[in-house]
Amino acid sequence: VFPNPTKGNFMVSFKDFSNEQLVLKIYDIQGQLLLEQPILEAQTEFDISYFSEGVYFIKLDNGNSFVVTKIIKE
Repeated sequence: VFPNPTKGNFMVSFKDFSNEQLVLKIYDIQGQLLLEQPILEAQTEFDISYFSEGVYFIKLDNGNSFVVTKIIKE
């Protein structure tokens, strides 16, 4: 996930990408789901320019396992 922090757009990139059902979900600090979008390519751009400044959590979920990381919106 880069750039982090971001002013609006960020990329999610994978070294080993398979065409499995991969979904990106973004949550605010209170745990409210703000965005849910499938990832269809090894490198995908997302726009959160309309989000308020702050910390958000990105969850990448393939249905069997998931990874959570944080991103800072400036």
